[in-house]
Amino acid sequence: AKDIQQIINPQYWTVTPQSTPLAYPVLINTLAVHSKQNVTLLMPEQQPTVAWQAQLADKNYISVNPYTGQVLLKYDYYSTVYGFTMAVHRWLLYQDTDGKKPLRNWVSICALIFIINIFVGVYMWLKPKNRLKRLVIKPKTKLRILL
Repeated sequence: AKDIQQIINPQYWTVTPQSTPLAYPVLINTLAVHSKQNVTLLMPEQQPTVAWQAQLADKNYISVNPYTGQVLLKYDYYSTVYGFTMAVHRWLLYQDTDGKKPLRNWVSICALIFIINIFVGVYMWLKPKNRLKRLVIKPKTKLRILL
C-alpha cells in the first residue's frame, strides 16, 4: 500500500535525497515548532527517496522531508490506502471488553470454506477426460453454450 501511495501522490511520499538527513532531535524539534504539537512517534525509512512519517499528539500523522524538516502532508492515518488496509486487519482482530475475539471464528470459517473450494476445484479439474479439449472455444456453437 505504501508503494501505491508513492505512485499516486509522489509529491507527498517521496523526497529528493541529499547528503544526510537531519539528526532525530533536530527533526523532532523542527516538526514540533511547525505543527505546534509534540511528536509522539517518528518512523524513519530505509530508502533515501522515501519521506518519513511522524505521529503528532492529536493522533494525526505527517509526511516529512527528513533532509529539510518540511512537512509534506498532514493526514489521518486511516484515510490512506495503507491505513485502510491496516484498519481492516485490525478490525478482524477486534477484542471486546472481556478480551474475547468474536471475529476470529469467522475468519477461520472463511479460510476453511476457501480451502474446501480449492480442493473441489482441483478435483473437478483433474476428474474429466480430455480436460484441455474442453477449454477450446467453438465460435460456431449456440450463443447459450458459447456464453
